[in-house]
Formats: sequence, C-alpha cells, structure tokens
Amino acid sequence: MMKLIKKICIGLTASVLALSPLLSSSNNMQTVQASKKSTNSKKRIFLIYDAYVYNKLGHKIKGNTTKSFPYIELDPNNYMRILSFNDNIFYNHGTKKIHGQTYYNIGHGHYLNAGDVYKANGKDTKKGKLVLNHQSTVYTKNGKKTGQALAKKAVVKYRGKVKIAKSNFAPKYYYLNRSRKTCYLPTTDIKGKQYYSIGRNRYIRAYNVGSINGCYAVYRGTTYAKMLTKTTTTMVSGVKTKHKLKKGQKVKVDLMVIPPYDDFEGYYLRLHDYPNEFINEYDVNLRNYLPNIDYHDAAFTYVKPVTSENIKLYNFAGQRIARNIENKQKEITVDGLFYLWLPEEKKAEPFYHYLDFDSGFINNDGSVPTLTLVDPQTNKEKIDTEELVLEKNSFIRASDVNYTHGIKLKPVITAKQAKLDQNIATNADKKKLQTLFLEGQKNENRSVQINYRLRSYSAAIIIASKVLQSNSATIAQVKEAVWLLETTKLQLTAFAFPESD
Repeated sequence: MMKLIKKICIGLTASVLALSPLLSSSNNMQTVQASKKSTNSKKRIFLIYDAYVYNKLGHKIKGNTTKSFPYIELDPNNYMRILSFNDNIFYNHGTKKIHGQTYYNIGHGHYLNAGDVYKANGKDTKKGKLVLNHQSTVYTKNGKKTGQALAKKAVVKYRGKVKIAKSNFAPKYYYLNRSRKTCYLPTTDIKGKQYYSIGRNRYIRAYNVGSINGCYAVYRGTTYAKMLTKTTTTMVSGVKTKHKLKKGQKVKVDLMVIPPYDDFEGYYLRLHDYPNEFINEYDVNLRNYLPNIDYHDAAFTYVKPVTSENIKLYNFAGQRIARNIENKQKEITVDGLFYLWLPEEKKAEPFYHYLDFDSGFINNDGSVPTLTLVDPQTNKEKIDTEELVLEKNSFIRASDVNYTHGIKLKPVITAKQAKLDQNIATNADKKKLQTLFLEGQKNENRSVQINYRLRSYSAAIIIASKVLQSNSATIAQVKEAVWLLETTKLQLTAFAFPESD
C-alpha cells in the first residue's frame, strides 16, 4: 500500500511522505526518542525522484543490499537505487565533489548525487534551480552555441518567475508543486524549440530539464525510454502481449498510467507507436517524466447525461429502440463514436456506442428486461440472443450527454463516410468481416458467457453473422460489425476488471 501512496503523492504533488517515530510507553523514553528525532531530522535526505547509489568514484554500485541499507532496491541490471518513498531514512554524513558535481555521503562508501536531492540538512537545496536530465549545450537567444556544455545532473539557477497555470491552460513543460498546483517556468522559443533562461543571453533546452524547484519536471509530449532488461509489453490491464522488447532498446512513450492495483510498483508507460501496449516504469530508464492518469481514464471513456431524464437508446440505423438507460448513474461508459446516417432527416449525427457494465437497462414502460430465457425443451436457462444484441450494440445520441473524462474518442465512421457508406455491401466489402467471424467462431468459449466481456464478444459474433447473411446490409453496417468484433476481442484482455464482475 505504501507504494501506491507514494505514486499518487508523487503524481499529484511531488511530495515526500515522512516516517512517524515510534513512541515508548515510558515518559522518559519518549523524551529521549523525541530528542534523537529532532537531531537526526536535520541530517535526513529527501529525494526528488528515485535515485541511484554511487561509490566514491561516481560509479553506480552494483551488488546486493546490505544490513546497513535494507531499503535499497536493485534495478533489473542489479544496480542499487533508492525509491523516493524510502528516502528519509537516509542521513547525510557530509558532501564530496566527484567529477565537479556534489554528492551526499550516506555512509559505508555510498553516495547520492546532489541533483537527485531536494532537501538535506533541513534546507531546501533546489529553490530557484533546475536539474538537468541530460547533457545540455548552452545557447544564445539567437540559437548559437556558446561553447559551454552542462553535464547530466548539473544543478543550475534559472532566470524568470514561476507561474501557476490557469485551468484553461496546459503548458507543455510544467511541474506540480507541494501544494498540488500546476506550475510552470515560462520558456523562450528559439527556432521552434523551448528553452529556459539560465543567465544573461544563456539558454538550455527545456526538454533537458529533469526537475524545477525540487519537483520533477513533466513533459506533455513524446519522449524515450531505454529498456534495462528484455521484456514483453502488456495491455493496460497487465496481460502480456507477444510484443518483445530487447535490453538496451529505445522506445517512444507518451503517458504514465497508474495501474489498477493497490500495491503497484511503478507506473505503466504507454508506447507511442503501440497505444494499446505498456511497459513498467522500473524496467526502463525514462528520459522525461510524463503526465499520469488513472487506469480507468486510460481504458474507458466516460460521458454524463445533460438532463435528469432517462437516456434514450438507438440502434445502428439511428432508430429508437424500446430501451433506456436509467439515469441513476453519475457517469456512463462508452467505447465508440459513430456518425449514423438518419434517412428521414437526410443527415448524419454523432452517436456513442454504449459500453454497459451494470447494464442499467429499463424498458419504455419502466420494467427491467432480462437477458435469460428458460428453454422449454431442457428447462434450463439460456441467453436471449435478441436481447443480447440490444444490450451490446446500442447507441446514445451524443447531444444527450457530455464528455467528462477518459479516452477522447475519434469517430469510427465520419459524417461524410456515413452518407457514402449507405450503399449495399458487396462480398468484397464483407471479406474482412468474414475472416474475423470465422476466427470468432473458432475462439469463442460459449460456456462462460456469464462474463460480460465474453457476452459482448458473443454478441459481436451474432451481429457479424446477421450482417454476412443479409443481402441488404450496407457498407456502414459491415464497418460497424468489423469494429465491434475487433473491439470486443481487444476488451477481453485490455480490461483489468469490469465493474460488474
């Protein structure tokens, strides 16, 4: 649970948790203990982020943890590092200059680079300063190199005044201060790139800055992560894919996700070129910290009704069906955005594909529909396939709801396509659907349809079958059936846990 607390606090506030002293039942012992705490607290070291441990030569230490340092962990290559939530049990025993940079001696020949520390000896060591995450050339305002280069972990004073971002402004480079406010240091544009001022006519790239004022800097963009070990990517749910990554390989990442586990040991990093795939933070060296979001916002899309009335549902032809969503839910989950062609109105309108968890379906008369029927021949319950199709392939008019958070959906079928795709589909148009349908029949496990994700996949197979057999199915219907099969198949592994399971 501590790791979860650490991650949420770092992600939101960049703050560090303090350890509480144990108090004795003896009044005399309480006094002694408090005195020791007061003395030692001045020597405690607080980290900006996770930090590697170095020897007196400035080399990362490789080996096992010791009794002297029980809270030092090892990265995949066996190098020692301190996770930031364990920092304040370490003490400063003096400083040492190594290769021109300051290091804190934490005892037994172990050192921390001062660039990773924001507080030592009771003092804020990074106020008004930047720390570099990469070697950085110093430029003039005209973009010319000055001939000066600053090393990685260099601590540099900045010029300018930090500002608090307004709610309608999302700076590309920012940090979260210890009051949970989004702050940013204004940048200067030099030949299309952003720079921070560090002196008169002296600038360094904002992309090369790892922390500002002792809080880790966040880059709202795409950066790189270097693999520390060979591994396979996972879905956001943690389910492994077949995509293998090599040790030393560089991959593009663009988002940090808090996994759906109470004791998670690192953010999931989203691969920019494979947006459904993720890697663990601790398996890589990350060049820049990225914005972080909760698992649900990385997996789902949420909308909110604009009125207190029940939400009307439609079929893919834009026709009202005899179902509504009871408006007791603060938010509704959707997973697709389509422009549906409305023949009578001769126009296309946007609709969301409803992704049900607890269903929330009610009939127009207020009764609750049932998904199961009793087979008169076997006297056993079975799935009502017509009801299943209604439940799993219903649409909400976009004008009836507002997007609140989660994945921002792009139209699967645009307004222009919706009109053009009203032509009758040919066998060639159905070729991909036919392939997916045959794969679905082969892979579907109908004995476990009680799981809502498998029910969704079953419904997609039924819909695909009907579209393939229909001589009047439109190209738009074929496209939607393909999307539904691909999406429900992905959801079998992409969702860590459904809210109704």
